[in-house]
Amino acid sequence: LFGWQIMAGRSRIPSGDKCFLGYEPTIVDAGNGMLKYVIGVSESPEQSYKESAKIKAKYPSAFFVRIANGIFPYNHVAEKQN
Repeated sequence: LFGWQIMAGRSRIPSGDKCFLGYEPTIVDAGNGMLKYVIGVSESPEQSYKESAKIKAKYPSAFFVRIANGIFPYNHVAEKQN
């Protein structure tokens, strides 16, 4: 899965909270009590990346991630060049 991590913290935020601006977050347990909140999730990096302009406009510090046995930053451009 691929998406945009918008925040992380130790407190669980309800998915309907106004901080998500209408997005339905995927919550990833990163261990040690840390939760990471990801929006625009898709099985395809291209599909998820299509949302980049809208998401970055609302969450300027968001970054693209891959969710697989954890959560990892993902460089979509570099992956396409390989």
